[in-house]
Amino acid sequence: MRRGDVVIVAQRGIYAGKPRPAVVVQAVGLDDHPSVLVCLVTSADEAGEAPFRVPVAPAAANGLERPSLIQADRIETIRRDNITRIVGRLDEAAMETLNTALAYSRDWPDRPFQKYSLTA
Repeated sequence: MRRGDVVIVAQRGIYAGKPRPAVVVQAVGLDDHPSVLVCLVTSADEAGEAPFRVPVAPAAANGLERPSLIQADRIETIRRDNITRIVGRLDEAAMETLNTALAYSRDWPDRPFQKYSLTA
């Protein structure tokens, strides 16, 4: 599992619900860590667009089944054993847009979001 993979997570606890897609955003090199940082994914019809919500069309390569929004404002730490499977991978353009949205949502000054399109 690596940064940019689209996975299915089965959350537990207060926000538990049905298994849902997420995108791995954990730094490269943390492959042996028992937890994984992910951005949750929601159906495009369930949440409004915003600069920190990255629209992604369904495709065989990413494994998504419907138009979706990657929620850069919803970074979750998931136990590795709560990830049921890898279903796909984001393409480079979507990953770059997600990186920009993550920077925007965290107000990281070393990656100004104005330089990049947030609607790729």
